[in-house]
Amino acid sequence: MSTTESKEFLLKEFEKLDEEGQRKILDYVKRLSSAKGDTNSKTPKSLRGALRKYKNKDLRQKENGAWASAVKEKHENS
Repeated sequence: MSTTESKEFLLKEFEKLDEEGQRKILDYVKRLSSAKGDTNSKTPKSLRGALRKYKNKDLRQKENGAWASAVKEKHENS
């Protein structure tokens, strides 16, 4: 579906709503628009920044052989 087709579809569906439904949709869109333009948001710009607080440097040494160790432990008595 092209962008034009999508817009036409949404407009037709919007017109099917009663006045109350249209008002709710417009209010929702306004809230989304204002939230998007909020430059003072504390949302990190990358996932790396968001997860930085969970970093555990002590576990980094164990990461290299973690998968091999887990497989060996699981199938040790097989």
